[in-house]
Amino acid sequence: MHKPAMTLLGGSLLLCLLIAPMASAGPLEEAAAAYDREEYGTALQLLRPLAEGGDPRAQYSLGNIYIRGNGVPQDYAEAMRWYRMAAEQGSSPALTSLGDMYDAGQGVPRDYAEAMKWYDMAAELREGATPPKVRKAK
Repeated sequence: MHKPAMTLLGGSLLLCLLIAPMASAGPLEEAAAAYDREEYGTALQLLRPLAEGGDPRAQYSLGNIYIRGNGVPQDYAEAMRWYRMAAEQGSSPALTSLGDMYDAGQGVPRDYAEAMKWYDMAAELREGATPPKVRKAK
């Protein structure tokens, strides 16, 4: 059985921020630093406008915050909402996280077939599929 990736991420910050450009400290990097210092309110203040503005890395990061309940009440529906927004823009980590939610039954009924659909889309995207293909997902 697949072990949800969320448990593998541990306490380190949001996976997507690790691949953010390191040339200058922008809001994503500042949010990552705040999160690492366990200043979740600051991280949320920095991420939310970016996520609402359509940044898939910030959307994915907010999904991680809500699924873990860091600085906010744990809210699987809110996590799924942010993951879906990021997935619609081609975020492979968000697609994987959606699969994890179905695999573990977090906020949705456990559904291995649905989990595999999300995992397959993440794999296809990593292999070169375009984000519009992702938008056709459930």
